[in-house]
Amino acid sequence: MRRAALRLTILASFAVVLPIFGIARVAAQAPAPSGPITPAQAAPFLGDWTLSMQGDRGPAQFALSVRSESGKVLAEIGSDQMPKQTVSDVTRAGDTMTLRYSFDYQGNPVAVVVALTLDADKLKAAMDFADGAYAISGTGVRRKIGGGH
Repeated sequence: MRRAALRLTILASFAVVLPIFGIARVAAQAPAPSGPITPAQAAPFLGDWTLSMQGDRGPAQFALSVRSESGKVLAEIGSDQMPKQTVSDVTRAGDTMTLRYSFDYQGNPVAVVVALTLDADKLKAAMDFADGAYAISGTGVRRKIGGGH
């Protein structure tokens, strides 16, 4: 119930904020993309991750999978509040890998930028929704495989 309320609050915020800040940009400080990431550049990021994020409206958790398929790096991200989304716009600059995608909210595309920075065996993660309308940040840890679902 709380997660559903969080989802509705976030989506309602977009409905109110997008028309007001439609052209304002306060995007996350992700490094400028250097072109599509190669499987070799993505190697430290490959695998299944759990992103534990925190924003003004409380905590959120996302499942992230990064894989190499036919020489291309792809990601899938989703949560209990948002359906799984395939991401093909994946770049890397320095230690930061950036995912860019959008989802549909009531017929309007909402841009999302996810910046992932290596931090030993974890990730520092930041998500920017709707060009700065809402931002969350946190950490990512590799998911353990086995032992059930």
